[in-house]
Amino acid sequence: MPEIQALDAECLFQMFDFEGTALLSRGALTEVLRHVGLDKVMGAKFRAFAQLSFDSHSSDSHFLTHSEFKQLYYKLSQHYPLLLPRPTSLKITIMSGKGLPAADINGRSDPYCTVQVAGKPKSLSQTKHVDKTLDAWWGEEFTDKYGYNEGDNLQFEVRDYDRGSALGDLLCTATLPSREFHRAGGFDGVLQMALAPELGKIKGCTPLLKVRVSVNGLPEPPPALSILIRSSEGLPPADANGKSDPFCTVMIIGKPYSKSQTKIKNKTLEPNWNESFTDKYRYEDGDQIIFRVFDFDKGQDHDLLGEAVLDNSRFNVVGGFDGNLPLTCEQKGFKPTLNIK
Repeated sequence: MPEIQALDAECLFQMFDFEGTALLSRGALTEVLRHVGLDKVMGAKFRAFAQLSFDSHSSDSHFLTHSEFKQLYYKLSQHYPLLLPRPTSLKITIMSGKGLPAADINGRSDPYCTVQVAGKPKSLSQTKHVDKTLDAWWGEEFTDKYGYNEGDNLQFEVRDYDRGSALGDLLCTATLPSREFHRAGGFDGVLQMALAPELGKIKGCTPLLKVRVSVNGLPEPPPALSILIRSSEGLPPADANGKSDPFCTVMIIGKPYSKSQTKIKNKTLEPNWNESFTDKYRYEDGDQIIFRVFDFDKGQDHDLLGEAVLDNSRFNVVGGFDGNLPLTCEQKGFKPTLNIK
């Protein structure tokens, strides 16, 4: 059974194992099938179908074991792929950690972050590690494998990566209660982390973790940053025909995962893109944005036509920034601009 199906089956089994006996009664199975929407699909035939499903998979005609339920789940997922596996319950973005404790002799750490639904170790996911820093940027998004049910809390841990060690040293932890994210808008903010007991008290060390969590079916947090790249004028020619094939990239400085780019416009020095970008940026107060316009060259390095940095103070204001941005250009005699919002 594929991993996502196995995890979803286990989550459903635990949800309706009301007595904690690792067994499902006939009535419990009926509630499982109703929960995933089979009653709406089958209509009047639903109750007979639920009874037949139970009888054909229960070895003792009284209960379904975990393995018997998984066999039934697998058959149902083949016949009803629009219902099973269920849609992703959670979307979790682990953005950054600041003020982390040092674990190495160089006064730094190589931190990575894990997240799991509390009490469900198989839901564990983790970021990549970042070398030699106490202020880590991860910017990684996780879905699908959490096995989340309403009321479950999320457990975050930041650890120091050690080559050859399965887990590495625990640095700090934080718990996000379900009530903080199981609502319209989800959770988008900073968690204060507790230092690992092994570290004791470290004067002036108050580690923070920035995360975003939203629940499927509920409105997500609005994007912190929205960028519209409209057009550019006055670009220098890069090709023999006196034109260029320009495209524009945008990135938060120091956060390469935030990079996005427009489509290529062929043979022009005044491209119109009118492309919008949101979500990927994981913007934080103080961040600067860099725009670069390149000439596309297939199979070769792209020629830089112009670039500009938009300082935080120019767009982190009421109304944001809307206008022309002068581009720095190495070719003399050209003063290109980029129109953005």
